[in-house]
Amino acid sequence: MLFSKKNIIFIIMIKLSSFRFLALCACASLSLFACSDDKSEPNRQELCSAKPITRDCLVGDWNFLGVYESSSVKSTDCPQPGSLELRANGDYVFTGGVWNQEVIGTWTFDGTSIVVTNDLYDVYEKSGTITVDASSSNNVNMAVTAAAGQYSAFAHCSTHKIEKFTAR
Repeated sequence: MLFSKKNIIFIIMIKLSSFRFLALCACASLSLFACSDDKSEPNRQELCSAKPITRDCLVGDWNFLGVYESSSVKSTDCPQPGSLELRANGDYVFTGGVWNQEVIGTWTFDGTSIVVTNDLYDVYEKSGTITVDASSSNNVNMAVTAAAGQYSAFAHCSTHKIEKFTAR
């Protein structure tokens, strides 16, 4: 006889133990997947949909569309489009505007207004009221309207005050 009864019983027990072990592993891995938390970071659209506007909505890269005389009329005095990067550490980098060169400075936000400071322009501190429109499903738009009597906050335009941006 090739296998004794003891050997056959031993082989069956080993196979059953292996099956139980594999079944236990499968259940454990399924329970880990079922309990995993999918905590993806919110996108710009989600961050900017909250009211009031949060600092987190503003941090990031923006396309500078230009300075506007009104909500729909673009200024011919300050035509240079460009870009704006608002960094989480309070620094910013802006290109475009009157001189169309890179401007590096700092920014703060109090919930409605932004204050920017740089050493390039003759006006070191400028401020503006921010409005953000996140109602479009594919884009977030931001407008910065300079305070009365001030240059535009980023582009340093003295004649028109509304700067428009769209999220990148």
